[in-house]
Amino acid sequence: MNAVNNESSVKSGRTYVVISKSLYEEVIMKILILTDEKLVMKHQPTKNWFLAGLLIAFLAYQLCSYVYKVFFIPGSLTQQNAHLIYGTFLIFLIAVASSEVTTPVVTCSFDKSMSQVVIEYKSLGSSTVIKYSFADIQRADIEQYQERWGQVGRPVLILKSLKTIPIHTDYIKAQNIRHDIYTINKFIRQCLGEENFQG
Repeated sequence: MNAVNNESSVKSGRTYVVISKSLYEEVIMKILILTDEKLVMKHQPTKNWFLAGLLIAFLAYQLCSYVYKVFFIPGSLTQQNAHLIYGTFLIFLIAVASSEVTTPVVTCSFDKSMSQVVIEYKSLGSSTVIKYSFADIQRADIEQYQERWGQVGRPVLILKSLKTIPIHTDYIKAQNIRHDIYTINKFIRQCLGEENFQG
């Protein structure tokens, strides 16, 4: 890929930010706005909604075909156990594919004037918004654990009450989250001052 495809640019106010792309472009949070007053980041789920939708359509077709065979084709009841296992397996696959589609898109907005972060989770047919004051946040950090192929993690907000708030649920390579954590902590520190923030 050429240099144009390897970088994406975000321009907002007087600040110009260049964000490098990588193999994990789909899961790294993207900076939409970065000024002295506001930081907005967006996380697009790793799941491919289009492929998941096609899979659901295919499995639904298979399930309808299975129901038709069981109830309308003579002799199908002699293979009732096999049909039951097949039908149960199809329903399980549809449930798994549906979970891919309903994984939320997360928009995380840090606002200096309101001194709070607003996290919005949007999925098909639903939207959830949670808010936390900067004064309640101890720091942003990485919740990580060891997998066979290395350290994986997800970004979280740690409150002064020691409650941990995941920003999104996708676990990815921990090293790919560090820049996100640095950006969040730096912004809140600039808003609150060094003496009032531990991040």
